[in-house]
Amino acid sequence: PAMIVSETRMPRVDGFTMAKILRNNPLTRRVPIMFVSSQHTPQHVTQALVIGVAQYLPKTTSAAEIAEKIRKLVA
Repeated sequence: PAMIVSETRMPRVDGFTMAKILRNNPLTRRVPIMFVSSQHTPQHVTQALVIGVAQYLPKTTSAAEIAEKIRKLVA
C-alpha cells in the first residue's frame, strides 16, 4: 500500500501493535502510517511517534485536513 490510515482502538490488534508489526516487516517498513483516533493523549502520540507513525490526528480533525495530510505523506 502507498499509505495506511488506522484507528488505534481495534478489536483484535490495536493500532500500536499493528504499527510495530508493519515496521518490523521489510515489505511495509517504509509505508507511511497515520492514526486518526479518539485516543489522542500526549502519551499515545509519543508512543506512536516512537514506533514510527508519521501522523497522529484526533478524530475531530476535518476530512479536508486529513486528506491534505495524506497528500503530503504520499507525495
